[in-house]
Amino acid sequence: MQVRPNFSPARTYEAVSKYSEVILQLGYGQQHNARAFHHLRNGRGGPVVVELPGDVGTMEVSESAMNYQPPKRHPQQPSAGDIKDAVKASLPPASR
Repeated sequence: MQVRPNFSPARTYEAVSKYSEVILQLGYGQQHNARAFHHLRNGRGGPVVVELPGDVGTMEVSESAMNYQPPKRHPQQPSAGDIKDAVKASLPPASR
């Protein structure tokens, strides 16, 4: 598919998307994807745009770049067990 050389989806959809970025080098693809998924998971809902230009999209990807591990999630709410432990610790010893 031929697209005019001055068209940039990242720039065009920036106003209607939550996050927009262009991947210009394959070595930084994991970092771009991690940021895009961060924006998808957090904050207000909405689409993200990650643009991969044709010349970058046809490059060979190394095997090590295929081993992406998502970052550990840090919930904003304590687990039910942690809440129970905190309540027990705050009660006087006689009422435990």
